[in-house]
Amino acid sequence: MKDLVELLVFGVILLIILLFLLKVIYFLGSFPLGVIILVIISIFIIANSK
Repeated sequence: MKDLVELLVFGVILLIILLFLLKVIYFLGSFPLGVIILVIISIFIIANSK
């Protein structure tokens, strides 16, 4: 049960970060940079989930 709560909190924080990044990316208009950031975050999540 504790793991589920941690996962939920982590997910919510991640969602907020992603929304913030999307706003920044949209504001800057630099899409490739955003893709690189998303890939780095994805790798970080995969590394943490193991």
